[in-house]
Amino acid sequence: MSSWGTGLYQNDVAEDIKIEYKDLLQRGASDDEALRTIIKSKRFMIDDYDDAPHFWFALADTQWRLGRLDEDVKRIALELIDAGRSVEEWESVNPKQARKRAEVLNALKEKLLSEQPERKKISVTRQYKCDWKLGDVYAYPLLGDAAKENGIYGQYMLLHKVDERLWDNYHIIPIVRLKLTDGDSLPKNAEEFDKLKYICVHRRSFEDRIYPGNGKLTPEEERLEIMNLRCEPDENGMLREYKMSLVITSKRVIPKSLVYVGNFQDVQPPEKEFIPRGGASGLTMAFCRWLEDDLMRMYLWYNKTENPSVLSK
Repeated sequence: MSSWGTGLYQNDVAEDIKIEYKDLLQRGASDDEALRTIIKSKRFMIDDYDDAPHFWFALADTQWRLGRLDEDVKRIALELIDAGRSVEEWESVNPKQARKRAEVLNALKEKLLSEQPERKKISVTRQYKCDWKLGDVYAYPLLGDAAKENGIYGQYMLLHKVDERLWDNYHIIPIVRLKLTDGDSLPKNAEEFDKLKYICVHRRSFEDRIYPGNGKLTPEEERLEIMNLRCEPDENGMLREYKMSLVITSKRVIPKSLVYVGNFQDVQPPEKEFIPRGGASGLTMAFCRWLEDDLMRMYLWYNKTENPSVLSK
């Protein structure tokens, strides 16, 4: 029996297909390109006897709503509805649910056979590449209630770009390390920057060093990768991470209060820094749209307490 529930298709499956298909259109894919891409990415569903109907029902419904219903998608969805197996599998288990499911599928059939809405315009989202240079330092003033309650109101969190990465297979975003100023003055050079303390953005136990894996390595390759990790636990046996991905997808999400400090090269890296597996994808993330909340969360969780149990809060 299908694992996707008794409705037309389980909500998270339908939402996933809707988001992915629309996202492809927003990135400039043509209708044909978007269709080919989502079929390729969801091949594991299409090839599954039980799950295939849910894919085609969700895709047909999504395309109809956007005024882009493909004739082949329509044909397959209608054939699956007429075949009746998505109802039959429930008749011996729960006749009431089977009748409800038949009603939902009949409504979908009626929709697909009706005239679809006018083709909806999809605004294309352009790729954003953050123009920060390697070594650039930006300062964010901490002016929220959490900063006030913890005695750092008016101080600056410094964001030092040390690398960049592809995020969401589309945008180029910076990888940064953080430092906190001692007061409200900003460092004027690399020497003054070096005197400030790095802010830990994540802590994990030594046992958790094996995560995240990418699922593409053989057991032997995984063993060697884990053996070669640089693991220097702190005095509490925790591995400290200092690099994080800063998600910036447009200039609009960059806070106006962010201040450019300068470009500092050849600064001292943090001691006992743990670099997780998975490359850039293994790093913790902060979102520029909610920058102060994310920065304060990291500061309080991973720097104001040495109690590892705080990680579960």
